[in-house]
Amino acid sequence: MNHNEMNYERGYQAGSYMMMCSMLEARRLLEASADEIENCYGKETRIVKEIREFLNGGDTNAALL
Repeated sequence: MNHNEMNYERGYQAGSYMMMCSMLEARRLLEASADEIENCYGKETRIVKEIREFLNGGDTNAALL
């Protein structure tokens, strides 16, 4: 493996790690948002249910509507 290939591999690994961290942070923010909405209304609303279903791998189209 030459120097350029090693640099590319390091960059790819760093980018993959940053993407994973961003996705985990987005998930955490969605979970916190669902909790805040539920606390505000005192019950699970439709949007809270859709967020939680999306996060649990349910109907992925529900969160896009």
